[in-house]
Amino acid sequence: MTCKHVQRRLAEDLPDSPPPRLAAHLAECEACRAAWQRLRAGVAALDALSIPPAPPALRGRVLAAIEATPRRSLRLAPAWAAAAMAVVVVSLAVTHRPPEPRVAAGDLHAGGMVGQHAAVLAADPLADATALHAVSALSVRAELGEQ
Repeated sequence: MTCKHVQRRLAEDLPDSPPPRLAAHLAECEACRAAWQRLRAGVAALDALSIPPAPPALRGRVLAAIEATPRRSLRLAPAWAAAAMAVVVVSLAVTHRPPEPRVAAGDLHAGGMVGQHAAVLAADPLADATALHAVSALSVRAELGEQ
């Protein structure tokens, strides 16, 4: 266990007694042991503090402030959600176009297909990877002269 790991562990959780690996490191490392002792002393000091009781009138003032705060109506929430969904659907329908085929029948070779794949992915990042794989396989077959 390294000092960095111990410091991260102490920042995340400060158990009452260190687990075996942490205890072994603390026995060997004076800096980490001092940090552990400072943190434990701080926790002990916080535990020793007494929390004064809230004034009796505080509860009534808080409840009165809550009642005086205007509440928003949630009756329009479904309408706003439906309007937002409609905007999203319309914007996707307007802006999303499937990629146009750009490969001529005689242009199926491996070098041209790399550029074609890049162009299709640039135009439509959600292009079907299966279709791209099938087209790539066709280009390799064409390059090798297979049918």
